[in-house]
Amino acid sequence: MKIKSLPLAMGVLLGSLSFSTVAAEVSFDEAWQLLQQNNNSLAAQRANVERYGHLKDASSSLNLPKVTVGANYTRLDQDVTLNGQQFADSLSGVPNIPGLGQALGNLLGGVTSTLEHKDIFSSSIRAVWPIFTGGRITAAQTAAEGKQEEAQSQLAMEVQARYEDLSKYYFSVILAKNVVDTRMAVEKGLTKHRDFALKMEEQGQIARVERLQAEASLDKAVVERKKAEHSLNIAQAALTQVLGQIEKVEPRDELFINRTLPPLDAFIDQTLDTYPALRFLMPKKNKPVA
Repeated sequence: MKIKSLPLAMGVLLGSLSFSTVAAEVSFDEAWQLLQQNNNSLAAQRANVERYGHLKDASSSLNLPKVTVGANYTRLDQDVTLNGQQFADSLSGVPNIPGLGQALGNLLGGVTSTLEHKDIFSSSIRAVWPIFTGGRITAAQTAAEGKQEEAQSQLAMEVQARYEDLSKYYFSVILAKNVVDTRMAVEKGLTKHRDFALKMEEQGQIARVERLQAEASLDKAVVERKKAEHSLNIAQAALTQVLGQIEKVEPRDELFINRTLPPLDAFIDQTLDTYPALRFLMPKKNKPVA
């Protein structure tokens, strides 16, 4: 037998309801969507999942070549030049003819050649392609993938925890309202009883002590009703705060009793199949100790 797991939808459902303040009644489903929108811990866990997702994407670039670009700039005092005489003196392999060098120097004496300008630019590009790394790249990519899966499991656990909190706060308000209604009904009944006791004492049908007992019972009922109202205010404040609202939140749903429950084995199987903590605890358990 399969049980439907807790819904973890974060995208489309979140856009269907958005309140800055809530004055009207809200159903449990609407309250759950509000909590997913406004809860800071869920937002932090989503950001953590996104962070590890980017790190995982970045690890795929380890298979690509590493490219480095370099540039150099040098400025000299003046341009590097060569005149005709210097050119003639630097020649090699010229036939040993007397006066030839002097003749070339006189011929090229007025000629000047610029070998290099005083502003010198140079650049380089270097690419190193990883061919064999001893498994380090694969290990880094596997670790990044594991971190992302762990972050996703932690987000799922946080969603379940917040769902449990909302269930407690939401239905606590409904229960507190029912308690207040019950206390008010008791107070109303004891008020009538006290009024009857007063009339019967005036007519001499009951003793004064019996009338005092009726008044004491009424006073106790008033105290219990005020305590119930105080508990209701606390429960409503907690629900309003957990939903991130300003105005007081009023639940629309009612308490219910599930007349039929699946067997215990169904809950155990569902937990083993879907509980988020097991998804990242099992790899840690099976990981060899260094």
